[in-house]
Amino acid sequence: AKSQKDDMDLRPPHYGIIADGIHVHPSAVRMSYLAHKQGAVLVTDGISAMGLGDGVHSLGEVQVQIIGNRAIVLPTHDAHGGEVLAGSVTSMDKCINNYRTFTGCEMREALLAATLHPARAVNVDKSKGRIRQGYDSDLVLLHDTGSNLIVLQTWAGGSCVYRNECKSKWIP
Repeated sequence: AKSQKDDMDLRPPHYGIIADGIHVHPSAVRMSYLAHKQGAVLVTDGISAMGLGDGVHSLGEVQVQIIGNRAIVLPTHDAHGGEVLAGSVTSMDKCINNYRTFTGCEMREALLAATLHPARAVNVDKSKGRIRQGYDSDLVLLHDTGSNLIVLQTWAGGSCVYRNECKSKWIP
């Protein structure tokens, strides 16, 4: 007879972590990395105000104030006097940089947490998450300055959908 244990998915778990320094404290990011680095799935809580800079912005009917990477709902306090976080405006490349800084990991490990680990978590790692023959042609070309990543190009389905013209000296 088949047991319930036989039906269980015994793959190691994955966990999403927002390495923006706002949602999850850097020490908690490091603890999770040390506990189970192969399960880390980097995600952002980047809202549509990302890239607009500091100031007040409308997101539909909601007003948010961007200060640095934090997005706070206006009015800025709830009924108990606390801030209401709308999200962050931290991009994935910045989350990868933060993850590397918070954990002390190598760039390769940080990139795996943003690519292959998410693909494995949702069972699409046979077509996504790697640069390999037969895999989808979705990728991001990055320049590592040593302290930051700069997005140079983004490719989806084999077509370039973004090109960083400001950094074109790094693009062949």
